[in-house]
Amino acid sequence: MVPVNARRLARLGILLSAWLSATGAIGTCPFFKPTQPESPDRPPIIPDYSSPAATLLTMAKGVEDKSTSNGQSVYMDALAESSAADPGDGRAFHAFFDLRDLQEHSTSWDRNRDWNKQLEPVMYSDLVRKYSYPYLMTWEPNEACPQGNCNDTESSTDALLHRKYRIMGLVKRGTATDTLPVAIGAADLYFVKSANAANKWVIALWQDFAITGADTATLGKRRLDTQ
Repeated sequence: MVPVNARRLARLGILLSAWLSATGAIGTCPFFKPTQPESPDRPPIIPDYSSPAATLLTMAKGVEDKSTSNGQSVYMDALAESSAADPGDGRAFHAFFDLRDLQEHSTSWDRNRDWNKQLEPVMYSDLVRKYSYPYLMTWEPNEACPQGNCNDTESSTDALLHRKYRIMGLVKRGTATDTLPVAIGAADLYFVKSANAANKWVIALWQDFAITGADTATLGKRRLDTQ
């Protein structure tokens, strides 16, 4: 006869072995292993840069894509490209910051540095990975721009738009969808028509502004946060 204690130890040994297998410590057990989230089957974005407004819509789609297809490339192609090696659009992209954001990052960012197109992919990658939720980005006219004159201007070769932007995370809670602020701000956006591509409008200058009363980071702050 097997002693009671021995039988109990044997049962404990079987349970321990089963637990180790289930948790993956020994062997594998697909039933108990946590499943990896599947990448969404998102079709590539068809970019449209045929007008300043179309370019902003394409940028919004690029942010919402969150690099699951060609989101980063269509976002980046909305920014002017020009260098000594590649004149590209004939103008280069430069971003400028709200003074409050600069003051907050006074020890991590030299105000004499230039935020250019080479730095923007760092911000994009950090932004789209900050939250796992789907994003929604919207643009709307800024009727309270800091300079006072909020009228958009546009010619056959360039344009100046005053816009507010919002990037919100869409959080599912049962049958309802809540929103989580990701970036809120405003920008004066100077567009030029590309010198190298027919009917393509790109952003050459982005002056970022914080919106009074908004306690969510601007895209300018998101840029500085990566430095």
